Amino acid sequence: MGGLCTGAYALARAGILNGRRFTLHWENIPNFTEKYPDLVPERRIFCIDERIVTCAGGVASAELALKLIEDYYGAELGQAVMNMCLLGQIRRGEDEQLSSLSVRLGTRNDHLIRAVAYIEAHVEDEIDLAECARHLGISRRQLERLFQRYLDTTPLQYLNRVRLQHARSLLTETNLSVMQVAVACGFGSSSYFSKVFRGQYGMSPYKFSLTRKRPG
Repeated sequence: MGGLCTGAYALARAGILNGRRFTLHWENIPNFTEKYPDLVPERRIFCIDERIVTCAGGVASAELALKLIEDYYGAELGQAVMNMCLLGQIRRGEDEQLSSLSVRLGTRNDHLIRAVAYIEAHVEDEIDLAECARHLGISRRQLERLFQRYLDTTPLQYLNRVRLQHARSLLTETNLSVMQVAVACGFGSSSYFSKVFRGQYGMSPYKFSLTRKRPG
């Protein structure tokens, strides 16, 4: 039994993923955990847990298939299929879906990498930037300079962008209300959330939700 990318939702609904190692595309993981808080997906390319297989979708689907071919029919056939698929090499199942933060941000500055990791891990919380700076062992002013220098933005603007991206994803893929999405994404009120969402995407979160859930 297996699921490609969001196929994990169907497996979860059927109770198949309880106590299993599994994965799905990283963009869908926040929404999935909102819907199934007792299930914890891994951020891997693919997972094989006995007779349950899942993968992140995209190229990972081919990599999972090649792994199964090699396991069942040997390395020689696996290599032949790789050649037919024009794949020079495949990643291992335990490989992370996303490149490291340093690659994603285009810098190896340790303070900035740790600051971004801290912010992205606390999207739902009321983040105190002064506390974040103390956590890193620097001043808030130094923190602001790091974001301006390497990302051409402020820490608060970066936080809002991450929150809005998360909110957009929840509105697209779940049936959470606007208020529930606002709370899940760390916005203090639904009115403020609606204001910043409209400023970013040109429509209210309620209207956005309706357009994304319309049949067809």
